[in-house]
Amino acid sequence: TLIYGSILLTYIIILFFNNQIFKNIFIFFFIISIFGLSQYWRDINIEQKKIINNINSFSFSQIDSNSTLFVDGNMYFNLGALSHVEFFTAPWVLDSIFKR
Repeated sequence: TLIYGSILLTYIIILFFNNQIFKNIFIFFFIISIFGLSQYWRDINIEQKKIINNINSFSFSQIDSNSTLFVDGNMYFNLGALSHVEFFTAPWVLDSIFKR
């Protein structure tokens, strides 16, 4: 959703400026940001798979079925100074990982 909205916003901004140099610089930064963020999302996906594989390899038979399990860490993933990608904070993620 954000990518398509960004493309539309970029197109609208480019229409308002007749300077070809400005248009090329704007398009260049837009393309660089897309490729930079796609690598970030790939890295997050790999990290999430590692965490899920570690959880799946853990033997939960040691834990009583009426016990409460606390998960510490990996609540969010960071992009620079921002913690914005939810992982263990979303209940549907926890349900899909821990319910067997």
